[in-house]
Amino acid sequence: GSQEAPTAPLPTHEPARTAAAVAIPGAPQVGADQLLVQIVDGATGEPVADAEVAAEDPKFRWDRLSAKEIREYHRLVDPFESAKRWGQTAKSDAQGFAVLARKGSYSVHALKDARYGQLQVQGTPPAFGWKVKLEPDQGMDVQVVDAAGKGLPEVPVGLTAEWISPGAATGDQNQWVAGYTDEQGFARLRHVQMLQRDWQERSEEHTSELQSRQYLVCRLVLEKK
Repeated sequence: GSQEAPTAPLPTHEPARTAAAVAIPGAPQVGADQLLVQIVDGATGEPVADAEVAAEDPKFRWDRLSAKEIREYHRLVDPFESAKRWGQTAKSDAQGFAVLARKGSYSVHALKDARYGQLQVQGTPPAFGWKVKLEPDQGMDVQVVDAAGKGLPEVPVGLTAEWISPGAATGDQNQWVAGYTDEQGFARLRHVQMLQRDWQERSEEHTSELQSRQYLVCRLVLEKK
């Protein structure tokens, strides 16, 4: 029977818009089949030069991968590293601009030093164009051990984020595999600040009483198969 394409390893939290041409002063000219993005500092809004930019490749076909490559595809859960491995890459210029091949809807990721940002491109672009805002990249290191304290390799480590409204016992959940342990049982979970961004966006949609981080519950989900 037919197979379904694997889902993206991590969710994105940016509003969806459609890729379309926008005239931006000082920006390079792009063709109809290209996408222009600008990488900026999330705190100052200043352009960021020489940032690594990665996105899905419109020509990528996962069903053409070998069995070994499919396993690698599923295990490479960092969205930035996955886009670098299986998608397209670019470098931002002196004004922070980068040009990518256009696709109907995809995620754009950018990294410079210890700053990271991602943007979901779909719909009509804003008047100022597509901007990927870089913020301090945060992560956490965990170790999975057995009863004797020995590290366990090849263990998928998951994150669950739950948005709980005041007075409610449970809320909306997002859950995904965020990493796999190495030979010593360690795993590095990256870009966890995206959970905080999701909380901030949701709080803006609700009343001012949702102005406390107590409403974001984050826990590790460890599974050994």
